[in-house]
Formats: sequence, C-alpha cells, structure tokens
Amino acid sequence: MKKALVLWAALVILLTAEFCNPGSSPLSPTGGSEITANDLKMTVSTTGQGTGGLTFLIELKNEGTSTASLEFSTGQAFDIVVSNSGGDVVWTWSYDKAFTQAFWELDLKPGESYSMQAAWDLKANDGSQVQPGRYGVKAWMTNFYRNKFWHNPNLSVEFLLVI
Repeated sequence: MKKALVLWAALVILLTAEFCNPGSSPLSPTGGSEITANDLKMTVSTTGQGTGGLTFLIELKNEGTSTASLEFSTGQAFDIVVSNSGGDVVWTWSYDKAFTQAFWELDLKPGESYSMQAAWDLKANDGSQVQPGRYGVKAWMTNFYRNKFWHNPNLSVEFLLVI
C-alpha cells in the first residue's frame, strides 16, 4: 500500500510539473535545440512568450580552429517547418516568400557567430489561428555541399514546441 502511495505521489508530481510548467501555457511557447557538425554549432531557440507571436532565433557559431564556409544558391539561408502531432505541416517560414537566385558564401572565422531571426504570428499557412498544443519543429540551413547541389543534412535540428 505504501509503495502504491509513493508511485501515485510521483505520478501527481510529474503531471503537475508537466501541466503547470510555464512552457505548457498557450501564452508561453517554448522549444529549442542545437547540433554541432564539423565544428559548426547550430542553435535554434524561441522567444516571444505571451505576445501572440513567436520568434525563432537561429545562431551558427564556429567552434573550430579554422574558417568554416557555407555556400548558398539563393538568398534563403534557412527554413523552418512546424508540424502538428499527426505530422501534417502547419506552417513553413518560406511559404509566402520569394528569394533571389544568387550564389553567396557565409564564412565564419574561429569563434565567430552569425544569427538570423524568423517571426511567426502563430497562424497556419492557410491563415487560420494555430491551436494550443505540441508541435514538431524542423529548422535547417539551406546551404549545399561544395560542388554538389543538395542541402547539408548535418545542419538541421528538430525539437518539440509547446504553444
């Protein structure tokens, strides 16, 4: 009986922590992730709790000892996709944007960082308001490998976003 009471108390504490966590409030979106690939650290975080919108902050930092170079074929440096629990895409940052067709290179010296932001008004691609809940986020750099035209799968992060 005592063992069951302890297990029940632990469950209540876990559920309380989950549902009372400020990150689970509809007015307090939270989420973020990071990855390091070839000495280049990519961090994605969110801000804007309680504002009716959300800002994604994407930061690249060269943690290596030599210059890191990323090459791009358009003016788009990154993209973000938000999906519902069923895996359906709800919002894509690039959905309503046009980008220049131009080759460019981002060079980061050792210790140097580069930051980008993307605003989301918490509306789906179809203009409807996104409902509170849990969403999957995938953010990635749209660079390509030198002399090969496909995206670098190493500069991609996925995380859970609670709105």
